[in-house]
Amino acid sequence: MDDPDVIYVDFSSPDANRERKGGARAAPPDDVREQQVEFEFAPAGEETGHARWLAAREAAIKAAAQKLNLPLGRQVELWLSGGIRLRGKLRLQNEPLIVDDGNLNEMPLEVDGTVFPFSEIESCVRLD
Repeated sequence: MDDPDVIYVDFSSPDANRERKGGARAAPPDDVREQQVEFEFAPAGEETGHARWLAAREAAIKAAAQKLNLPLGRQVELWLSGGIRLRGKLRLQNEPLIVDDGNLNEMPLEVDGTVFPFSEIESCVRLD
């Protein structure tokens, strides 16, 4: 307690610490320090966590596309409502960060630069 830069605060009552020196930080009580969680990061250069997340996301996108019978990443001939025919590679316009069963049919799809929602598809035939 001889360090002049550290102010020790008594948390036993609200009035115990009325006077504090010029905005200095008070040291937290020991029980707060014991509850603090530490993050354990891998050594620099290891990117296995990110690679695993990308692989899991890709697998989730493929599984959701199979449920919707969408041949993502393949050459298709697609008919949209209104008689519009598109040919090209079917893909998501933007890949989502988190994939669940419900959000893929809300994601905008794209064929040769034309963006459309899943709900506008009338027919989709895989060409390759």
